[in-house]
Amino acid sequence: MVRKCLDLSTAHMPASSPTFGDARSVQTQHGYVVYVTGELGELPPVPGWLVEIMLYALQQNCLLINFDHDAEVSDLFRTWEH
Repeated sequence: MVRKCLDLSTAHMPASSPTFGDARSVQTQHGYVVYVTGELGELPPVPGWLVEIMLYALQQNCLLINFDHDAEVSDLFRTWEH
């Protein structure tokens, strides 16, 4: 089975080492991978900056969110300076 992954720049994270709340995450060499959990309307406790991204990933049926410093910046989400 092939699963989808939302690939975003680390510019969409508020800090270089942010908190992901109750979302499971793994640090990688170039950022973080966050597991998409919950359902629309029932997200696990996650920080405000991650809510919109997590909801979008759920709507797109993504299993993972890959925050990578080499990934493209999306106009859909806020960016941060860090």
